[in-house]
Amino acid sequence: LNPRTVARLVPGRRNAAIPMASSSSPSPATAAARKRALTEQQFSELTPVLSPEVVEALDRGGFRRCTPVQAATIPLLLTHKDVAVDAATGSGKTLAFVVPVVEMLRRLPSPPKPH
Repeated sequence: LNPRTVARLVPGRRNAAIPMASSSSPSPATAAARKRALTEQQFSELTPVLSPEVVEALDRGGFRRCTPVQAATIPLLLTHKDVAVDAATGSGKTLAFVVPVVEMLRRLPSPPKPH
């Protein structure tokens, strides 16, 4: 999810500042490791359900299936549970946090206040 995508996904949010990783392609070894680290759980099938816009943004970014961390934590965070995760680099912790935050912001009855 890049800042423009977040700005479209969160109504009323214009200047979303999210640090982005390098845009270079991952090495073949990194890509293979990521593929092995995925579960069969798809973002589109999580419960509680993610909004179609968020699922579409994830899909455009190449994220269709969850890592174990994401599959375990996103549903808990969407139901306002506290979660602590200790996992390796590249396990999907950041996306496991960002996706529920974007969903919660989308579900607010009015746009967030600018600061």
